[in-house]
Amino acid sequence: SSDLGLTSVEASVSQAERLRCRKRDSTITLASAQFDGRAVIADPAALVAGLCSGIGHGRMLGHGLLSLAPLRS
Repeated sequence: SSDLGLTSVEASVSQAERLRCRKRDSTITLASAQFDGRAVIADPAALVAGLCSGIGHGRMLGHGLLSLAPLRS
């Protein structure tokens, strides 16, 4: 996505689930997904910011992690 400084994104969902957490008298529901694919880094600074701060609304609950690896030949 352009928010992370990525272009030419090709991705598919390899795992998805809904997680529920109770906090005091309310329930928080998060959608969790693992995307596998590849992209071109267009803006390295934006990508570093996303890696450092996490992505999505679930960051404060330990979600929003982003893992990257170089393409295998």
